[in-house]
Amino acid sequence: LVERFGLDRGGTWMIGDSSSDVEAARAAGVKAGLLFDPRRCELCPLRAGPAVRPDVTGTTLVELARAILGQR
Repeated sequence: LVERFGLDRGGTWMIGDSSSDVEAARAAGVKAGLLFDPRRCELCPLRAGPAVRPDVTGTTLVELARAILGQR
């Protein structure tokens, strides 16, 4: 999709809420933002932290957006 829409990889972000979303961003060569609250559930496989590291994380969409804007 990056090529299809002529996106700038360095300025494009993929936002998700799972490790697989971060992996997809890495595969596409774009930055990854993870919406993740470690207090969300005791059974969540991401509770100990995601297996892959996103560029930024946030517990709310607003917090995540602020983190992304801080990366610019």
